[in-house]
Amino acid sequence: MINKDLSDEEFEVFFDVFPEIARENNFHLKRGLSRALLQIAKRNEQLKKKVLNFIESVNKYNNDMASWLQEEVAYYLINESEKA
Repeated sequence: MINKDLSDEEFEVFFDVFPEIARENNFHLKRGLSRALLQIAKRNEQLKKKVLNFIESVNKYNNDMASWLQEEVAYYLINESEKA
């Protein structure tokens, strides 16, 4: 469920917290972060670009979380764009 009344700024603050979570390799954190990123990206194109940029920046950690986000979130968002 996406609350359309919230502004983008309400979601941008999470991008300050996400890098700390991305360093972890906990399965539940992977699932939670990927779901949060997908929901944020579905709001609009501007936030979608921020999510994709975040995933690109997480790749420098070279851990399971980076691979998970690339496979589960970026793949879905990129393929969704191509279908539209």
